Amino acid sequence: PLLDALSGRPGTVLVRRELAEPVGASPGAHRLVPARLVDGALHPALRRGPAMLTGLSRADVLVVIAPGPSTAPAGSSVPVVPLPWGRGLM
Repeated sequence: PLLDALSGRPGTVLVRRELAEPVGASPGAHRLVPARLVDGALHPALRRGPAMLTGLSRADVLVVIAPGPSTAPAGSSVPVVPLPWGRGLM
């Protein structure tokens, strides 16, 4: 969204999708987790650490996990940011 705004492109609209698996939250910061969309559900990348480009390169979207002390459970609705190389938001 920041790059869209700085380049004059229309802003990215965040949509929500359901997690197929739980994803851990970070107590003090938002997490952006690469994920694939399969039948409308989000499957987080297996390799999703900050230096892992494999998961990001195969992802369709970035899942936004809000800060908190617990895990975002499977089935929870979370905002996603589409990636330019992804398969879209089905």
